[in-house]
Formats: sequence, C-alpha cells, structure tokens
Amino acid sequence: MDHDVLVVGQVARDLVLALEEMPPPQGSTVVSQRHEMLGGKGTNQAVGLRQLGGQVALLGVVGADLVGQQLLAAPRTG
Repeated sequence: MDHDVLVVGQVARDLVLALEEMPPPQGSTVVSQRHEMLGGKGTNQAVGLRQLGGQVALLGVVGADLVGQQLLAAPRTG
C-alpha cells in the first residue's frame, strides 16, 4: 500500500473526564463519564490526515503490554 504521509510521533492513551462542574482550587467534583481513547501528538495528526482522505502511516513507540496492543489496534479500527 502506498502512503501519502509518514507521521513520526507520540502514540498515547488519553483520559477524558466529563465533570458535573469545575472543582474549586484544591477541591474535587463528581465525574459523570470517563473515556480512554487513542491520543498523542503524532497519532492525532495521523488521524486528522486520514480523515481528510490521506493514506497515512504512523511510526511511534508503544509498550509490549495490553495497553500497547490496544493502542496499535485503535488506528486500524477507527
């Protein structure tokens, strides 16, 4: 498969929390939703280019554990 772009960069897992309200300084608040999703600067650029129709390859480093396997699978399924 030919690629238009090779992105070299960070592959990470982002944690996104939906809050009922912003907590005060040094305070806490209720988390209504928690999502773990594919992230990292390089990955975000690669996904954006793919959404624009480009053929993109991503070069990054992930761990040899379950989280690494999940990160590797995510771009292929997204």
